[in-house]
Parts: sequence; structure tokens; C-alpha cells
Amino acid sequence: MFQATVRDITLKGLGVVDHPNGKVYFIRGVWIGDEGLFRIDSEEKRYGFATLVELVKPSAQRAKVSCLHYGIDNNSCGGCPWLFVNYKAQLDVKQDLVVKTLKRAGVVTEHTRIQHIQASSDQFHYRNRAQVKTDGNKLGYLAAGTHQLVDILSCLVMNSKISSQLQKVRALLPNTKWKKTKELSFFDLDSDFEIDPDRDINKSRPFKQANDIQNQFMKDWVSLMLSGISNSSSAIELFCGTGNFTEILSHNKDGSVVAIEGNDKAVATLEQKQLSGVKAISCNLFSEKNWSQFLRYTKDATLLFLDPPRDGFELIDAFLKKHPNIQRILYISCDLSSFSRDSKKIVEFGFELRDVQPVDQFPQTPHIELLANFQKR
Repeated sequence: MFQATVRDITLKGLGVVDHPNGKVYFIRGVWIGDEGLFRIDSEEKRYGFATLVELVKPSAQRAKVSCLHYGIDNNSCGGCPWLFVNYKAQLDVKQDLVVKTLKRAGVVTEHTRIQHIQASSDQFHYRNRAQVKTDGNKLGYLAAGTHQLVDILSCLVMNSKISSQLQKVRALLPNTKWKKTKELSFFDLDSDFEIDPDRDINKSRPFKQANDIQNQFMKDWVSLMLSGISNSSSAIELFCGTGNFTEILSHNKDGSVVAIEGNDKAVATLEQKQLSGVKAISCNLFSEKNWSQFLRYTKDATLLFLDPPRDGFELIDAFLKKHPNIQRILYISCDLSSFSRDSKKIVEFGFELRDVQPVDQFPQTPHIELLANFQKR
């Protein structure tokens, strides 16, 4: 064991401490300024992982935890790892991570405007959707970094409708229909307060932004960015989902919008909206050989809008090569690491990162949402 003080926080939300031997260790459940006694769990050549054994002197930024299920052991919920930190400190660290990461990636110029992170008006009860797991006896989330199911009686970040649905599902336990098998340890339940537990167990639903107020802020930001673009220009939207941002694109443009998504159900939902000037196409964007399905509709587009999953869009350079007329890129990202990687490729294609707006979609977690505006040099 060794004693040290936490000096930094990583993108994954882990505390960083220096061992007397010079090696760096990463620890869950600690914050900048915490002085503690740590036990080494595992080691690589230059770094290792450790566990907090005793908090010798707590950080001034710690806060009182009001959740019954919070903790850092295998019997505790891992859904809100920053619940023990005051909200301002969470925002400050997220802002600092954005600035440092993008500068390190070399995509920030003298013209780049990195705005202050948009705080969530609700630190709790903001989620309009959540995925819980059940084995027929327990209902809840997995402990962080494990396959250990933690029984959740209530959840501080669920809104009232989801909380009500959670209790309705709990009332069905124990349930032999959801008992784990050799092939399946848990059943997944995507709850969005319109769910039938018997019908919708283990059925994934199209992606949906989980924080309504922050989602509206994001829509307003997109509308603002579009205000400086000619309405007659054509646009491509990648990973359009059910049309959360497609509606903004169609309302702000007289030109065409080609909206592309890999989930057939999401595309069908978008088509039902009958948005003016929008052509929806179902295509797996992560396979370049499939792009022939839409290239004849997109080759003249001047605006690219994308909102990829956490892994980002690693084929962005190949996509831009096939679309040389693109002048503006609006990129919505839910992962700072993949965004930094993709941003470097975009910059190499002659674009400049002009605007970055961080958004705190999920308070009490390390998650950072990014809204970015790239412009052709």
C-alpha cells in the first residue's frame, strides 16, 4: 500500500495519483485533492490500477451522497460514479478535459471558440430513458467494470415517469420467464415509460437523447449554426436516428436533406414524419462498400451533419474524399476521445474547427457531449 494525493481526473473519470516509485496509478471513486491510502490491484509497464483503502483527507469538492445504491465495490451501482462530487467541480473538470484534449490533438487554432460547458438545469431526475437488467429476481444495473447485477430500488437520475415504470416492473418479480440461462445471464429492458415488459424484454429501441432539456439546447445550437448557411444548399445527415436533428435541418433549408441511418426501425419512424425535402436511407455507414446506396444522392452536398455513436466515425476521411463539395461540418459527439481522433482527420482535409460547445448531458458521470462546427479553409 502507499499514500498519495489525487492530482488529476482522466477522460474515463478515474483519479490519477503518483506512486513514490514514479509510476502513475488510476483509481475509481476519488477526486482531485483527495489524500488517501491505496492498494495496488494491477500493473502495466508505466502505469497501474489501485483501490482506495482509506480516505485520509477528503477533497474540499466532495459532496454528500444521497443515493442508497452508490459505492465503488461490486455490490454497488456503477451508474453515477461522480455522485460524491459537487456539481460545479464536475463541470470545471469536464471543461478542462475538453480544452486540454482538443489542444493536445492539435485541432485548436486562434479562431477556435470553445464555449463554457452548458450545465444541466437538473442534476437529478433528468433521464427520460434507461436500460435496466434483470435475472428474474433482481432488477437494476451492473456494478462498474463487472457482470455483478445490483438490485436497484430507486434511481436518482430517472425522471418521474421512468421511476414509476421501474416500480411497475419490480412488482413483476420474481419472474421465472426472465430467469438466466446458460446462453443469457441477464435480460435487458429499455424503459421509456411506454413499455410492455412481456413484449419488449431484450428488444432494443432506436436511439433517443436521454435528457430532454439538454436536447432542446442542442437543437437550438444546431439551428443557430445553420442560420449562416444558404437555405438552398443540400445537406447530408449521418446517423440520423428517428430524426431528432433532421427536423431542424429540414426546417432551416429549402434544399434537400439526405438522412442516413443503419437502424431500419429508426428510418421507418423518420419516414413517417414526412419531413419536407428529406430522403431517408437505411445503410450501414461503417462499411464503405455499402455507400453506393446513397452516393448518387449526396455527391453535390455542401453541408455534412453527423451524430455518430460513442465510437465516432473513423471513416470520416474516406467519406470526405468522396464528397469534395462539403464546406461546413456540424459534428455532434458523445465521446471526447473519438471526436479528437475524427477531428484530426477533418482538419487534415482542409477544415478548421471554429466552434465547440460542450454540454453536460449526464450530471454525476464523466460523460461529455460536444457540439462542433467545422468550416472549410
